[in-house]
Amino acid sequence: MTHSVSDTLKRITARGRTASRTAEHTIRWVLAHDPPVVFEDASREFAEAVREATDGSIEIELYNTQEFIAGRGGEVVTRTELCECLAKGEIEMAHTYVSALGSLHNKLWAIELPFLFRDYDHADRVFESKIAEQYMSDMIPSGVRGLCFAYSGGYRIIPSKGHAIRSAADFEGLRIRTSGNPVPGALFERLGATAVPGPLENIGPWTEQNKIDAAELTYVRFLSTGLEKYCDTVNETFHSMFTTMMVINERFFRSLTDKQQAAIADAGRAAGRIERQKALDEEKKIKALCPYKGVEVVEMSEEARDEIREVALGVYEQFTPQFGEDLVEALRA
Repeated sequence: MTHSVSDTLKRITARGRTASRTAEHTIRWVLAHDPPVVFEDASREFAEAVREATDGSIEIELYNTQEFIAGRGGEVVTRTELCECLAKGEIEMAHTYVSALGSLHNKLWAIELPFLFRDYDHADRVFESKIAEQYMSDMIPSGVRGLCFAYSGGYRIIPSKGHAIRSAADFEGLRIRTSGNPVPGALFERLGATAVPGPLENIGPWTEQNKIDAAELTYVRFLSTGLEKYCDTVNETFHSMFTTMMVINERFFRSLTDKQQAAIADAGRAAGRIERQKALDEEKKIKALCPYKGVEVVEMSEEARDEIREVALGVYEQFTPQFGEDLVEALRA
């Protein structure tokens, strides 16, 4: 299902595209993830805060990925390629997956290490910490600056067709679609499954064509993409956090005045907090709706999750040399 930012956020978009004709700067902001409703409140607050703090000198134009592609003549752009477009300055801002942004700064992938976060409070503390600030500034050499971390879904689940996952052994032989981040893929391989990287849009068709048995996803994206038509089970593995970032082109950011930069940075942090809470609210709603859609929710026991945690230790051994022991320990602590 394609979600149009022009539909869900039309008031922000319409005002931005009109006011940008007279504003000193226009920020073309691509929301490169579905569903955009998760970031609706945050987008509105960000646009209004920046407009007010800069006395109307900066306006926001919102686009979804399909609109961005259409504006480039229909040339298909993956989320990873979108990150490259942002770094080159084709657009000023984007909100997209950490798994895609890892192509610019691969230490970002450490955020999705299995069972890294004890709970959402732990994740919030990390995203509001000096670790997050360091992450966002470390991206600058790639041409992109981070503004905030967001959940855009939160803990990962594994929807499947005819496969209930109640223990580590139940992963054996499964073909599981992943976002492309090599870290979750490594966990599945160690559990005896096969990781199949692919975009969100492929989950339904691949399931129907028997190319995959299950998919790594979040509750927020499950019903919004119509996957209840293909998957009859949701397995609550909660094995890692699905994270996104709001990012801005560094050259554009440096062209702004100190006041304008501060306005964007402050509004970005506030937007991240709003979005993270919205994601948690949506998670609860969608989980409650699943039984009414004919979808069984399998809540994995702590004993079973501990089995997977044991396997996950091998993933830490595999990737800690790449990410750095200090970073991994700081995130966990």
